[in-house]
Amino acid sequence: MSLIDRLGERECWERFYSYKTSLGVSKSFTAQLRSFIDSGGYIPVYERIKSNAPFPLPRKSLVSKLGKDKKRVVYTYPEDENTVLKL
Repeated sequence: MSLIDRLGERECWERFYSYKTSLGVSKSFTAQLRSFIDSGGYIPVYERIKSNAPFPLPRKSLVSKLGKDKKRVVYTYPEDENTVLKL
């Protein structure tokens, strides 16, 4: 079984949820992750990856560093894709 196949398994997502909650991450993130898993939000992303559909391009943002004038570039994927990438 490939890593891509595992993206579509609920059991894999449940283990990821258990791992994240054991780390003591924020309650807002765990609530969002619980909702994402329960609603099956990973399934459409998994199906697009499995069918070799193009992955969406990330959004480019400029972020100021604290106390610095120089800005840095940060690329952010859409929320569902970002959550799948965290797994």
